[in-house]
Amino acid sequence: MMVLVTSIKNFTSLKKRQFREGLLSLGDVLAQGLQVLVPGAGAGISLALGKFVIGGILALICISVIVRLTLRRKNVGATLSQSPSIYIKSSAFFLALGLSAGFVEMTNLPVRFDQTGFSFWYWAIVGAVIAVAYRWTLQLLSKIFFKKAKKVQVIRLG
Repeated sequence: MMVLVTSIKNFTSLKKRQFREGLLSLGDVLAQGLQVLVPGAGAGISLALGKFVIGGILALICISVIVRLTLRRKNVGATLSQSPSIYIKSSAFFLALGLSAGFVEMTNLPVRFDQTGFSFWYWAIVGAVIAVAYRWTLQLLSKIFFKKAKKVQVIRLG
C-alpha cells in the first residue's frame, strides 16, 4: 500500500514538472517567434520598459525616504504656520528637474549647442518650466506630507 502511495506522488510531481517545462518552452518559442516577426523591436521595447521601471523604482525610493524623514520629525506642538522642511524642498526641486527634462524631451526643444535651431531663449522656457514645476511639486508634497497646523486660540486676560 505504501509503495502505491509513493508511486502516485512521484507520478503527480512528474506530471507537474513536465507541465511546467512545457509552459516554459511554449513561452520560449513564442518569444523567439516575436523576435523573428519584428526584428530589432525587442531591444527597443526592453530599453523603453527598462527606463520606466528604473524611473518607477527611483520614484518609490525617493517617496519612501521623504516619508521616513517626515515621520521621524518631532511634533513641535501647535504652531501657527510651518514652512516645508529642507527634505520636501529638495525633493520638489529634483522632481521639478525631472518634469522639465520630460518637457524638453516631449517637445524636442533644441537646448544643446550642437542641435539645429538652438537659441538661448529656449533656456528661458526651460527655466520657467522648472520654476512652475517646483512651485507645483512643493505645494503637492506639502499637502501630502504636512498636516494642517492646529488652530491656536489666544485668550487675553486683563
